[in-house]
Amino acid sequence: MMIASDAVPQAIKLLLDFVTDFSANNEDLNEVIVLSSNYNRLETIARRRLLTFEELEVKQNKLLYQMLGLLDMINEKLLQKMEA
Repeated sequence: MMIASDAVPQAIKLLLDFVTDFSANNEDLNEVIVLSSNYNRLETIARRRLLTFEELEVKQNKLLYQMLGLLDMINEKLLQKMEA
């Protein structure tokens, strides 16, 4: 829900906490770190107005879909473990 309300920094923090607590895969943690870095870079680009609004929005949406995809993947792994 935080992503839907455009609270991306808080969503990234919660995703980092979630991955730390529920994923034994270091690659998941690394992916969250990269997503966080990409978000911070986009914020800098936005402040400097280096991209058009449309270009920035496309990049932000890609980032948000990556976050949601990672969350779905970890949830799926957890469900598989619980069913095993």
